[in-house]
Amino acid sequence: YAHLLAAARLNWQQHNDDPQEVFGCYTIADSWTFLRAEVHQLDSEKPTLWIEFSREYVEKLEAPRILQILRHIVSRPMSLT
Repeated sequence: YAHLLAAARLNWQQHNDDPQEVFGCYTIADSWTFLRAEVHQLDSEKPTLWIEFSREYVEKLEAPRILQILRHIVSRPMSLT
């Protein structure tokens, strides 16, 4: 999960919001799993990472739903400070 911590840290360096919310997904064959992570206390030695996983979505059967989830993630407003 280092990529989530790295993304949260980069966002935190720009916006200094705590917690940082980060989204991601991974695929295994044609199965997609989405995740939402919150990273708290990035300025401490041991930040806290909380991850919530979606169920698996099968690309061949649920492509419209996968696209809907991706659109929802990228359409979320970014915090600007």
